[in-house]
Amino acid sequence: TALDDAGFEILLNKGGLKTQDSTAYATYRDTVDKAERRIQQKEEEDVEKSMAEIKANSPRLRDEVSRYLVTRICDLYPTVDPEDLLPPKAHQEHEGSSQAAEDLGHFYHVRAAYKSADRAVKQAVAETKFGSINYPNFSRLKKRFLIVKGILEKHKDLSEEQRTELANSVSLNGELPSALKESQASWAKLNPLSYVKAVTLKLNILEESINEETIKAYSKVNEPSDTDFLNSLIDTVRKEPILAASVGELGDLALRGLRQTLESSAKALTDKMISAQEREDHDMAKFFAKTRFASAKQGATLVLRQAIVKRLFGEGKQPVLTIEDVKPSSHWYSDFTLKAWYNQRTEPTFETSVWSLDLSEDDRQKLKENPLHVPNPKMPRSPTTFNLPLGWRIRRLQILGLKKALLIVDCPDKIRLWVFPLQTGFSVDRPTCSIPNVQGRKYVIAVDEQMRLVALAITEPPGLVSLQEFFMDETFSTMHSRGSPLSLNSWYSDGIPEFTKIAFFSGSEELCLVEASGRVRVWSIASRSFRPATVQLPTQPLYVNSSPDGVALLVVEGTQTGPKRLRVFHPASFGSNGNGIVKDLPEIFNVTSNFCVSSTGERSKAFLMAFDVAHQRILSSALKISRTETDYQFRAKGEANNTAKETRTVHNSLINCFSDVWERFPVVAAIQRRTVSEAGREPPRVTFVSSLARDSFKRYFKRMVQDFERLSRKPTKQRLTRIVVDSSPFDEVGSELPSTSQYKAGEWIAELLCLIPIHIAVTMEDRFVPLKDGALDFALERQLLGAEVSKITNSISIGWYESIFSSYMAKKPVKVVSCMGEQSVGKSYTLNHMVDSSFCGSAVRTTEGVWLSVCPTTNYLVVALDFEGVHSIERTAQEDMLLVLCNTALSNLIIFRNNFVLTRDVAN
Repeated sequence: TALDDAGFEILLNKGGLKTQDSTAYATYRDTVDKAERRIQQKEEEDVEKSMAEIKANSPRLRDEVSRYLVTRICDLYPTVDPEDLLPPKAHQEHEGSSQAAEDLGHFYHVRAAYKSADRAVKQAVAETKFGSINYPNFSRLKKRFLIVKGILEKHKDLSEEQRTELANSVSLNGELPSALKESQASWAKLNPLSYVKAVTLKLNILEESINEETIKAYSKVNEPSDTDFLNSLIDTVRKEPILAASVGELGDLALRGLRQTLESSAKALTDKMISAQEREDHDMAKFFAKTRFASAKQGATLVLRQAIVKRLFGEGKQPVLTIEDVKPSSHWYSDFTLKAWYNQRTEPTFETSVWSLDLSEDDRQKLKENPLHVPNPKMPRSPTTFNLPLGWRIRRLQILGLKKALLIVDCPDKIRLWVFPLQTGFSVDRPTCSIPNVQGRKYVIAVDEQMRLVALAITEPPGLVSLQEFFMDETFSTMHSRGSPLSLNSWYSDGIPEFTKIAFFSGSEELCLVEASGRVRVWSIASRSFRPATVQLPTQPLYVNSSPDGVALLVVEGTQTGPKRLRVFHPASFGSNGNGIVKDLPEIFNVTSNFCVSSTGERSKAFLMAFDVAHQRILSSALKISRTETDYQFRAKGEANNTAKETRTVHNSLINCFSDVWERFPVVAAIQRRTVSEAGREPPRVTFVSSLARDSFKRYFKRMVQDFERLSRKPTKQRLTRIVVDSSPFDEVGSELPSTSQYKAGEWIAELLCLIPIHIAVTMEDRFVPLKDGALDFALERQLLGAEVSKITNSISIGWYESIFSSYMAKKPVKVVSCMGEQSVGKSYTLNHMVDSSFCGSAVRTTEGVWLSVCPTTNYLVVALDFEGVHSIERTAQEDMLLVLCNTALSNLIIFRNNFVLTRDVAN
């Protein structure tokens, strides 16, 4: 709509438009009201701060105004010393300052910043009469001086005594001439004519018979301006030295008059400039507040307008109402008039339909009874449809859960990603995430619904290969990029490959990358490294993906329209059996190469599906996949050599869990705990209670240790091989107790406590909140608000670690090691292997706030702090800053872990 905000406001209030979406309008009013209160408070704070600053600077301004006016006075009176005009206090401050006399920085800043202050200065300079000295007796003394000067110039033949007495007659305070003492009482009241008559006649300068006109001529002198008069005094003294005392008296009176004028003018001008500052700062604060409120209201209005337009017209084919103008009506029978028209414009697009298959209750029941039952999915009555611009290419479309979907589209400028509800669809212009797309870039996509991860393996000229990861929230409502693309170039020293397929091991933190050469490598997201083992496929696969439950990697091989086979690998034994398990697929799959793997009801009930475009049908085959690694090895060996036999077990997970712990946590850390003394410690022992042969457990455990050491390359120092593995039938359990380790109770308890991390702080609502004994205590938080540092430190309690710090190991010095970086880059994993801690870590967001663990060594207590990753959608920039400040304030050593190259601008 072309309607402006004023017209939109009329339609809201008088046209009933706000009733079209009452929720959006309530949100709009709440946003506007909050913005108004916030901006008003900010305006008051700004004004208060400005007034305080003006008040603080007023003495300096008064001083600089005085010095500025002094320069104007000295321009008129060059013979006046500027320092004689300044008040004694300002003069002393000025002498003690390192600034030069002409340094009027604040004065000129105020003039430049405040136009009305500059006008006040110009007006004051123009109106203040510095050229006229208004001080008692100055004018009278000036008149006498000029009369005496005239007499001296006319009568060069006067005696020295006459000249001296004549000069003394000028002074208002000096000794009168002896000839004039009889008229001393009325001396100060004499007018110029009387003064001339008294001086000339009493001192016998003129005859008494002289006529009145001559005396008047002596009393009438040309009186110059005060400026010219004072500037000529030095020349007068040079010609008539006898008048020096009178000149000094005149100068003193003039200086007093100028000081008086300067003081009153400086005070008046300073008051005007301060008033100008206060007035303009008030006006400026109001202007900024008005501008900020208008901007906030405009933003809220835009959101409300879009919500109402969407509610009224939706998106797509509906006609659009374009309102050109709305004005208040001048007629009594209407509130307003508007000018509008309907308009519809559709850009060329291509339509995509999403059909979400479902199962009947009968099929669901049969699947529970028989996992190999092949169901008959039902099509919905209507699909979810959306339109995309021509030239856009759909690279991945996948159902998430029951009601959400993931869409990845290759656009000319960007790679766009959406997660959206199937019922409501999505906005084409607002992708959930996007990354720039460049010419020549190639990429393949992997999605793991269990871990809510999306990965793009990207190759682009000139010879760059990287991995971009995205993370979805638990409800598949949002998605965000996990940092910048991670470069993989360092892992390919023999040339950059082209990735053809990529797939997650479902439910794990490992990613399978298939190269154009057929080589398959497994990338660990947690450790940011490749497994040492690789698999070489005989041909380029048509399809690669993990089974829904993550127990197998499924590889479909063959030609586009020929026989096909399924090759299966177990994640744990990947690389040790290069061929995997090979199974020929039914002939119905020969006609297609479009495959996918899905499950029904439970993830273990997997189906291999394909779309037969020619016959417009969906093909499927049920997959029965054993979860045990032993079964994989047995079947693989059985197919290769029928003479190979090995006992098949059912619950290998009870043994494999040891390997999982070794992978997640250190076997031998860089800094190891020294809580328990080695004396009395027996080798670790594992006893399996089972009726199976005892040797089978030893062999299996030994092989698991060997595979772990070979594949992980972790340091173990033979600790795993020293584990004693045994088994015992149920009826013999407890009949013979093995040797047990002997510990001091305190050492054993300290060892146990140091295995358990404790939560010590979180960030929430832009605040850093310390926890009490690992729990959030709002009463404690309110108590610590505004408290002294000593009270805060005394109130913080860290649970079971208090006894270690305060008593059991109180004498050992403390060293703090922490790890920081972006979210989900392996900080907890790195810290565990550094300081023998047991923080929980995974490929998704795990750590919240700050966690603490302690690793006692021989000489130190090494405290490990595990911090939540920064740059996540769950935290604001303020909360990130608080975490980083806490980290840098507490740590002796910070391990910086990130998935991008360090540059000058770390934030990018």
